[in-house]
Amino acid sequence: MFKPRLDVLPKDQHCLWGQLCERRRFLAKHDYYLAGGTALALQIGHRQSLDFDFFSRKNALGRLTQDWIQKLAGCVIRDLDTNTVHAEVRGAKISFIGAYRYRTVEPLVDANGIKIASVVDIGLMKLLAVTHRATLRDYIDLAAILKRLVPLKNLMVASRKKYGKKFNVLMCLRALVTFGDIDQEMPNLIDRTLATSWQNVLREAVKREMRRQIDGSERDPASFVED
Repeated sequence: MFKPRLDVLPKDQHCLWGQLCERRRFLAKHDYYLAGGTALALQIGHRQSLDFDFFSRKNALGRLTQDWIQKLAGCVIRDLDTNTVHAEVRGAKISFIGAYRYRTVEPLVDANGIKIASVVDIGLMKLLAVTHRATLRDYIDLAAILKRLVPLKNLMVASRKKYGKKFNVLMCLRALVTFGDIDQEMPNLIDRTLATSWQNVLREAVKREMRRQIDGSERDPASFVED
């Protein structure tokens, strides 16, 4: 068990975390684990995060989860179906995604009795996210991971284990250095160096990975790096 960086949580999110810890048996029973930006921030403390995103590989948890979460003080259900629940608890957003198809590649981390995805698994989920949508928070989180924790090479190798051969590595690498379509809402950073360094961190990581992948070919790795 590690001590989570609760200082990254604003007041409403901090209160919700306390409620979740008190009721963690439900989460454990149904194999829910926290992932996303909040799970990363609780581990490395790089920015504030507002949303709690829980995942489980189990099916048909929507109604059970709704019944459970409505017991939390101040809960309002925003959306519900067979496998997902989206809610707010006194202004703090929380989502539960069941039937999640991808396994974790590393052991889950224990934080106050709540299971949290590893930095590697969060990084892999962020890689998949940037190939489908453009969110500045995802790029910031990946830059924080690559800057001081996990080399891109390691994530690329692990991506095969998590996503299989269908994962398009080249598309992912291009997405990592294509910034034109992302939103411009900068998250509240605790590591303020990321505000000016995140693009360069990603570019350099992609260049190194392309050199590794093309190893000796005549193609210039810089040709994969875009503004």
